[in-house]
Amino acid sequence: MPLRARHAADDLARFALMAAAALALTALWLIAVRLWFGDGPNAVDAALVGTIAILTLALLAGAGLVGLANRAGLASLLSIAAGLVLLSGGTALLALIVPQAFEAAGPGATAMLLPLLTSLAAIPLGLGLRAVAALI
Repeated sequence: MPLRARHAADDLARFALMAAAALALTALWLIAVRLWFGDGPNAVDAALVGTIAILTLALLAGAGLVGLANRAGLASLLSIAAGLVLLSGGTALLALIVPQAFEAAGPGATAMLLPLLTSLAAIPLGLGLRAVAALI
Protein backbone atom coordinates (compact mmCIF):
# COMPACT_ATOMS: atom_id res chain seq x y z
CA MET A 1 0.00 0.00 0.00
CA PRO A 2 1.52 3.36 -0.98
CA LEU A 3 2.08 6.08 1.60
CA ARG A 4 -0.56 8.37 0.12
CA ALA A 5 -3.93 6.66 -0.34
CA ARG A 6 -4.98 6.16 -3.97
CA HIS A 7 -8.61 5.23 -3.34
CA ALA A 8 -11.26 5.88 -0.74
CA ALA A 9 -11.17 2.15 0.05
CA ASP A 10 -7.56 2.61 1.17
CA ASP A 11 -8.72 5.28 3.62
CA LEU A 12 -11.34 2.94 5.04
CA ALA A 13 -8.87 0.06 5.31
CA ARG A 14 -6.31 2.22 7.12
CA PHE A 15 -8.79 3.50 9.69
CA ALA A 16 -10.15 -0.02 10.25
CA LEU A 17 -6.63 -1.37 10.76
CA MET A 18 -5.83 1.46 13.19
CA ALA A 19 -8.99 0.79 15.21
CA ALA A 20 -8.41 -2.97 15.28
CA ALA A 21 -4.79 -2.54 16.39
CA ALA A 22 -5.80 -0.09 19.13
CA LEU A 23 -8.49 -2.41 20.47
CA ALA A 24 -6.10 -5.37 20.40
CA LEU A 25 -3.46 -3.41 22.35
CA THR A 26 -6.14 -2.29 24.80
CA ALA A 27 -7.25 -5.88 25.36
CA LEU A 28 -3.65 -6.97 25.97
CA TRP A 29 -3.12 -4.08 28.39
CA LEU A 30 -6.28 -4.92 30.34
CA ILE A 31 -5.36 -8.59 30.54
CA ALA A 32 -1.95 -7.59 31.92
CA VAL A 33 -3.63 -5.25 34.44
CA ARG A 34 -5.93 -8.06 35.54
CA LEU A 35 -2.95 -10.40 36.01
CA TRP A 36 -0.91 -7.80 37.96
CA PHE A 37 -3.57 -6.12 40.09
CA GLY A 38 -6.50 -8.52 39.99
CA ASP A 39 -10.03 -7.26 39.48
CA GLY A 40 -11.02 -4.63 41.99
CA PRO A 41 -10.42 -1.10 43.20
CA ASN A 42 -6.63 -1.52 43.01
CA ALA A 43 -6.78 -1.90 39.23
CA VAL A 44 -8.87 1.21 38.51
CA ASP A 45 -6.07 3.69 37.87
CA ALA A 46 -3.92 1.38 35.78
CA ALA A 47 -6.86 0.17 33.72
CA LEU A 48 -8.28 3.62 32.96
CA VAL A 49 -5.00 5.45 32.37
CA GLY A 50 -3.58 2.71 30.13
CA THR A 51 -6.77 2.33 28.12
CA ILE A 52 -7.18 6.07 27.60
CA ALA A 53 -3.51 6.47 26.63
CA ILE A 54 -3.61 3.67 24.04
CA LEU A 55 -6.84 4.87 22.44
CA THR A 56 -5.79 8.53 22.44
CA LEU A 57 -2.42 7.81 20.84
CA ALA A 58 -4.10 5.68 18.18
CA LEU A 59 -6.49 8.49 17.33
CA LEU A 60 -3.63 10.98 17.18
CA ALA A 61 -2.12 8.69 14.58
CA GLY A 62 -5.44 9.15 12.81
CA ALA A 63 -4.35 12.74 12.13
CA GLY A 64 -1.62 11.32 9.93
CA LEU A 65 -4.19 9.16 8.20
CA VAL A 66 -6.30 12.25 7.50
CA GLY A 67 -3.23 13.97 6.10
CA LEU A 68 -2.40 11.06 3.79
CA ALA A 69 -5.98 10.35 2.74
CA ASN A 70 -7.31 10.31 -0.79
CA ARG A 71 -10.44 12.22 0.21
CA ALA A 72 -10.12 14.57 3.18
CA GLY A 73 -13.88 14.75 3.79
CA LEU A 74 -14.24 10.99 4.01
CA ALA A 75 -11.16 10.73 6.22
CA SER A 76 -12.64 13.33 8.58
CA LEU A 77 -15.81 11.28 8.92
CA LEU A 78 -13.75 8.14 9.39
CA SER A 79 -11.80 9.85 12.16
CA ILE A 80 -15.01 10.64 14.04
CA ALA A 81 -16.31 7.12 13.43
CA ALA A 82 -13.03 5.65 14.69
CA GLY A 83 -13.38 7.76 17.84
CA LEU A 84 -16.85 6.37 18.46
CA VAL A 85 -15.76 2.81 17.74
CA LEU A 86 -12.76 3.06 20.06
CA LEU A 87 -14.85 4.73 22.77
CA SER A 88 -17.42 1.93 22.70
CA GLY A 89 -14.87 -0.83 22.19
CA GLY A 90 -12.58 0.40 24.96
CA THR A 91 -15.47 0.76 27.38
CA ALA A 92 -16.75 -2.71 26.49
CA LEU A 93 -13.29 -4.21 27.00
CA LEU A 94 -13.01 -2.51 30.40
CA ALA A 95 -16.42 -3.84 31.41
CA LEU A 96 -15.64 -7.36 30.19
CA ILE A 97 -12.04 -7.86 31.34
CA VAL A 98 -11.96 -5.90 34.62
CA PRO A 99 -15.67 -5.45 35.55
CA GLN A 100 -15.20 -4.70 39.25
CA ALA A 101 -12.49 -2.14 38.51
CA PHE A 102 -14.75 -0.49 35.95
CA GLU A 103 -17.56 -0.40 38.49
CA ALA A 104 -15.24 1.02 41.14
CA ALA A 105 -14.16 3.80 38.76
CA GLY A 106 -17.56 5.45 39.07
CA PRO A 107 -17.58 8.99 37.69
CA GLY A 108 -13.87 8.68 36.83
CA ALA A 109 -14.89 6.53 33.88
CA THR A 110 -16.12 9.66 32.10
CA ALA A 111 -12.45 10.23 31.23
CA MET A 112 -13.09 7.61 28.54
CA LEU A 113 -14.56 10.49 26.49
CA LEU A 114 -11.04 11.84 25.89
CA PRO A 115 -10.42 9.57 22.85
CA LEU A 116 -13.59 10.93 21.23
CA LEU A 117 -12.34 14.49 21.69
CA THR A 118 -8.98 13.43 20.28
CA SER A 119 -10.67 12.07 17.16
CA LEU A 120 -12.28 15.48 16.66
CA ALA A 121 -8.96 17.28 17.23
CA ALA A 122 -7.20 15.00 14.76
CA ILE A 123 -9.23 16.44 11.87
CA PRO A 124 -7.77 19.97 11.81
CA LEU A 125 -4.34 18.59 12.66
CA GLY A 126 -4.52 16.17 9.72
CA LEU A 127 -5.82 18.86 7.39
CA GLY A 128 -2.92 21.08 8.46
CA LEU A 129 -0.48 18.28 7.67
CA ARG A 130 -2.17 17.90 4.30
CA ALA A 131 -1.75 21.63 3.58
CA VAL A 132 1.92 21.56 4.57
CA ALA A 133 2.49 18.53 2.35
CA ALA A 134 0.86 20.37 -0.56
CA LEU A 135 3.28 23.28 -0.12
CA ILE A 136 6.35 21.06 -0.16
